[in-house]
Amino acid sequence: MHLPGDVDEGDIAIIGMACRFPGQATSPERFLDLLREGRNAWSKVPKDRFDINAFRHPNPDARGRTVAEGGYFLEADISRFDANFFSLQPAKVAVMDPEQRMLLEVAYETLEDAEVSIEAISGSETACFVASFSHDYEASVSRDLSQLTPFGATGLTRTMLANHISWFYNLAGPSVSLDTACSGSLTALHLACESLRSKTEGSRCALVGGSSLLIGPGYSCMLSASNVMSPDSRCFTLDARANGYGRGEGVGMIMIKRVEDALREGDTIRAIIRASAANHGGKNPKSVAAPNRGAQERLAGKAHSSRALDPRQTQYVELHGSGTAVGDAVETEAVAAAFSSADRTESPLYCGSVKTNIGHLEGAAGIAGVINCKHGTCACRGASLMPWPPGPVRRCAVNSFGIGGSNANVVLEGVGPRKSVGATETAEEEADRPRLYVLSAPEEAAVARMCGRMARHLGRDEAISMADLAFTLCSRRSRFAWRHAAAASSHHELQRAWEQAPDTAATAPAGGKKPKVVFVFTGQGAPWPGMGRELLAHDVFRASVEAGAALLRELGAGWDARAEVDAPAGPSRVSEAELAHAMGLLLQMALVDLLRHWNVRPWAVVGHSSGEVAAAYAAGALSRRDCLAVSFHRGRLCASGIEQNGAMLAVGLDRDSAASHAAAHGAVIACVNGPRSVTLAGDRPGIAALQRQLESRGVFARRLGISVAYHSPHVHAVAAAYEAALDHVRPRPADAALLFSAVTGRQIAGPELTARYWVRHMCEPVLFHPALADLLQHASLEGPVQLLEVGPHAALAGPVKQHLADAQLCGRVSYLSLLHRDQDAWLSALRATGALWANAVDVDLSKVGNPSLPLLFSRN
Repeated sequence: MHLPGDVDEGDIAIIGMACRFPGQATSPERFLDLLREGRNAWSKVPKDRFDINAFRHPNPDARGRTVAEGGYFLEADISRFDANFFSLQPAKVAVMDPEQRMLLEVAYETLEDAEVSIEAISGSETACFVASFSHDYEASVSRDLSQLTPFGATGLTRTMLANHISWFYNLAGPSVSLDTACSGSLTALHLACESLRSKTEGSRCALVGGSSLLIGPGYSCMLSASNVMSPDSRCFTLDARANGYGRGEGVGMIMIKRVEDALREGDTIRAIIRASAANHGGKNPKSVAAPNRGAQERLAGKAHSSRALDPRQTQYVELHGSGTAVGDAVETEAVAAAFSSADRTESPLYCGSVKTNIGHLEGAAGIAGVINCKHGTCACRGASLMPWPPGPVRRCAVNSFGIGGSNANVVLEGVGPRKSVGATETAEEEADRPRLYVLSAPEEAAVARMCGRMARHLGRDEAISMADLAFTLCSRRSRFAWRHAAAASSHHELQRAWEQAPDTAATAPAGGKKPKVVFVFTGQGAPWPGMGRELLAHDVFRASVEAGAALLRELGAGWDARAEVDAPAGPSRVSEAELAHAMGLLLQMALVDLLRHWNVRPWAVVGHSSGEVAAAYAAGALSRRDCLAVSFHRGRLCASGIEQNGAMLAVGLDRDSAASHAAAHGAVIACVNGPRSVTLAGDRPGIAALQRQLESRGVFARRLGISVAYHSPHVHAVAAAYEAALDHVRPRPADAALLFSAVTGRQIAGPELTARYWVRHMCEPVLFHPALADLLQHASLEGPVQLLEVGPHAALAGPVKQHLADAQLCGRVSYLSLLHRDQDAWLSALRATGALWANAVDVDLSKVGNPSLPLLFSRN
C-alpha cells in the first residue's frame, strides 16, 4: 500500500482526543491555553472532597495523616452527570463511581473530536483500554456495607471503567481495565497499539484513556506514609525544590486507528504513534518501588529499535517527571544515556513535564503527556511553552513509570497541515455554494445552546471552511432525537441563522416514531423559467435531466429540454403547451432521482393532474421512457390538435357549489383540489365571465396561465390519437411505493396504468382531494406522515393544508415543498431536506452535506 511520506503500515494515528484536567482545562485546546500561559492549577483540597484540616500533619510518620494540604483538582462538580443520555437508571448512577461517569462523557467527546458518530462505531470491533490507580469512591461507599445495592458490582469495580464504555457505545473489541499505577494509561496505549497491529485481532481502532479522581483522604495518607508525597503538595519537576509529588486528578482519552485506515477514511490525524514499548525492571535490590535507571534506558532503546527509529532524531522527551529528588535524577540519567551520543550535534534534546502545571494525574498521567505532545510545542519544565525544535521530523518520546516498576514509553511524530487533493473550487466559489448544516441533541434546550455556541464560533473564526464544517456536521456527528437544520450559502448567512434560531427551533418525532414519507407531485400550471437550474450543478440531478432530454429527442421533440432548464426568463418556452407537460415531468423525475440518492424514498405517492406521471415513475410503475412518452405526446397533441381558446380557473368553493356556478357558464369541474378548492375549465369567454361573477361576490377566483382547457371536453378531440401514441407503454407493479390515483380517487395497482388509463387521466376530472383523503386514511395506522410536494413550486400547499385542517390531521401530518418559485433551487431543496431530517426521516446526510475531498498529510 502506498502511503504519503515515510509513513509505515505499522504506524498508529491519533484521530481524536478529549480531556478534563485541572485549571479549567476541559478540552485539549484549553489545556494548551493553560500551558501557553504557564498557569499552575494547584489549589487546596476542595471542601466538598474531604476536610483536609482533619488529616493534614507535617510529620509523614504520623499514622492516618498526610503531609499535603492541596493538589491539582478539577474545578467542575464531579457529581454532575446526564444519566438520561447514557440510558442509566438513577438508582444505578447513585452508586456509580464518578470516574466511570466521567469516562463515559469523555469517550463521547473523543468520538466527537474524531468526527466518528455513535452510529458509525456501534457494533464495530473497536477496542477500549482504560487505566486507573486509586479506588477512592469504592472505599467511601463501602464503609457501610449495609448500604450496598445490587448495582455496586457494576458501579464500583475497576473492570467497569472500560466495560461500561464498551457497553454503552456497543464496542465489540477487547475491553480492558488495567492498573500499573502511574504508568497505567501509557501502558494501556501500548497494549492498544499492539492490539491494532496484531494479525489475529479484528480491531481497527481503539479508545484509550486514564482516570484519576481524588475523592477521599485514604490514598493521600498511604502515599504520604511512603514518603513519596511532597510536603508542598506540588510537583517541582527538574527543580532544586523537588521533594515529592503533588497529586492531581483528571480524565483523558484518545482515539487511535491504523494510519492506513485513517488516511483512506479521511480522518483528521492529530499525531502518529511510531513506536511503543513496556517493560519491568525486574528485582531491584533497593526496593520494588525504587526507580531503575537501566530498565528506563533499555525501554527507550527498545521502543526506538522496534521500528528502526534513530534516537538522535527525537527532539523532546515528555518526562515522567513526578518531582521526587531520586526519581527525577534517575530518569534524566537514563534519558541522557538513551538519547544522547557523541555525534548528536544537530540539535539538543529538550525535556519537560506537564506535571508542574497540572500535577501527577497517576492513572491518567501518561495520556496527559501524550495530549501535550500532540500540540507541537514543548512544555519545558512547565514554566512556558517553546516552539518545536527544527529537525527532519517532529518527534518526541513520552515516559511513564509505575511505583511497582512497570514502565511504558511511546514515540510520537507530528503531522503537517492538511492538503486537499484535486480541489478545484476557488475560495469565492467555496463560500457561495449552498450547504446543509445540522445539529442534534438528546434534549430540546441543548439544541438552542448548540446554535448559540456555533454562532459564536463562526463569529470568532471567519476563515473556517464552510465545506469542511458542512461535511463534519452532516457526516461525522452522532444523531439524537432533537434536531435543527439550517441551509446557508455563506458564513454570515449561517451565523445569522444560528443566532436567530429560537429556543423552540428543534424538532423531534412525535412519540419517537419516524414518519411515513409521501411524495405529492405538482400538476400543470406551475412551471417557471429557470426552475431547478441551480441543481444542474449536482451530478445526479444533471444526469437525470440529460437522460430525459436524450429520450425526448428520440420521441421526436424538436427542442432541447436540457437547454430549456438552463434558459433565462426571456427565451424560455417552459409554459407553452407543447413543452409544459414534459418539462414539468423532467424536473420531477430529476428531483425523485436526487431524493433517492439522498435516501429519501416515499412510502406512498399521489399526483395532481400531470404530476401523476411522475408519481408513477417514483412508484416504479412506469419506466423513464414510458413516462416521458405519456407527457410528451400529451403536450404535442394538445398543442397541435386542440384550438387554443380554452381557459382554467382556480376557485375557492366546495365541489357542489363550484359545479352549480360552472354549469351556468358552460364550464366543467376539471380538478377537485381540496375541500374548498376546485379548478374549472371551459371556453375562454365563459371562464372570464365566471371569474368576474365570483370576484364580485368576494369568492377567490384566479385564472391559470394556460390556453388549453385540460380535463374537459376540449381535449376529447385528441383522445384516440393519444391512446394510439401510447400503445407501446408497458406498466408494471408499483414496487417502490403505494400509488394513489387522481383518476379514481383511490389506491391502484401499477398494471392499471395502460394507454386507456392515461386517456381517462387527460379527459376526466382530477380527483386529487379524494385520492389524498384515501391515502391519509391508509396512513392512519402507520403513525406520523410527512407530505413532500415534488415539483417546481408549492402549488398544492393551500388545498393540502385545507384538507389537513378539516380532517384535524395537522398534528400528525406535516407538509413541505421541495422547490419554490423564483428561489434558488439548490438552497430550497437543502432547506426541505434538512426539515425532513429534522422530522426524523432517514436522510443520508453524508451525500447531502457535500463531502470534502480526500486528504494527505506531510510529516514536519
